[in-house]
Amino acid sequence: MAEAVVEERQLLKTLRWYDGFVICLANPGFMLGSLGWSVLDMGGWGAALIWGLTALIIIPVVVIYSELAAMFPHKSGGVSIYANEGWRKYTTLVGPVATFGYWIGWSVVLAYLGLFTGYIAQAAWFPGEPFGTYAFGGSTIDHGYFSTGSVYIGLDHLIAIGLIVGVWLFNFFGTRFAVTFNYLAGALLMIPLFCFTLLPFLNGEESPLVAAVTVADSTSVADGASAVTR
Repeated sequence: MAEAVVEERQLLKTLRWYDGFVICLANPGFMLGSLGWSVLDMGGWGAALIWGLTALIIIPVVVIYSELAAMFPHKSGGVSIYANEGWRKYTTLVGPVATFGYWIGWSVVLAYLGLFTGYIAQAAWFPGEPFGTYAFGGSTIDHGYFSTGSVYIGLDHLIAIGLIVGVWLFNFFGTRFAVTFNYLAGALLMIPLFCFTLLPFLNGEESPLVAAVTVADSTSVADGASAVTR
């Protein structure tokens, strides 16, 4: 009698804890661009309070996520997977809803950040190229390269599309490829991080972040004084 043998397939554990650390290095890059301005807007103690509360909120989230990963070691992970596993004995609706919510949230973020990055890159390096429809207001700057009907496509839109396709390629080729890229990006991130944090203590000069806040403060004071004198 012939017997059917079902091959058991399992996920390969090829990532280590330090790979996860490297993946999370994207967050310090975000903080470099926002930390100085948060100090300017809220003051030193206000910014420290906001960032401290943010860290306290994230700590239990990370602990819960690690517990869920330990509970389901043979699952690929993610909010939608854990939601489905936790609620499927009560209802099967939570899994699809969580999947859609996770997908639409990241889709909006990719579109927003792609357009934001494309607009900044074009303004800095290619200001002579067409901008098309302004992504964050809907006003028409020029007629772009071509039109889709209601939107004029400029270079910033094309850069955004290229970035989104690049992110898709990271997912297509797998996590290991993305982690390798993050190692390179993380190493490059250490250069400005060193200049902003440790270098001022070594050469005795003011930190660029503090200098930026000081210049902004002095500019605001000067503008206010000139307004009063007028």
